[in-house]
Amino acid sequence: MNKSQKVLIAGTGISGIAAARLVLERGGEVVLYDGNTALKEADLKAEFEEKDKVNVVLGDIKRTDLLGVELCIISPGIPLDSPFVAVVDDAKIPVLGEIELAYQCSLGKLAAITGTNGKTTTTALQGKY
Repeated sequence: MNKSQKVLIAGTGISGIAAARLVLERGGEVVLYDGNTALKEADLKAEFEEKDKVNVVLGDIKRTDLLGVELCIISPGIPLDSPFVAVVDDAKIPVLGEIELAYQCSLGKLAAITGTNGKTTTTALQGKY
């Protein structure tokens, strides 16, 4: 992620809000998107400081919502066949996962432990050495 980029963050859960904050900390601008129309824009904006450049889009996303957006960060819980992904693809905006964003913004070395079974045990063993 480049500084001053306008980034669409798809998903407004804990990890989506954290991703948005990371983009803002790096000097970017955020379009925070969630398909859930029951959410309240004011509640989502309350997660950020007033000075932060955050626009909120709820429900269906339109091509006009993506003006100036250079990158989309998608929550791992959102399927790639979701209708909004087609709109993002049609706009030729690259889509990355939150983990890739964290990797690109990281300083230093990164070790990742993934898989279905054994992550907790493997992590605990790593902490001993």
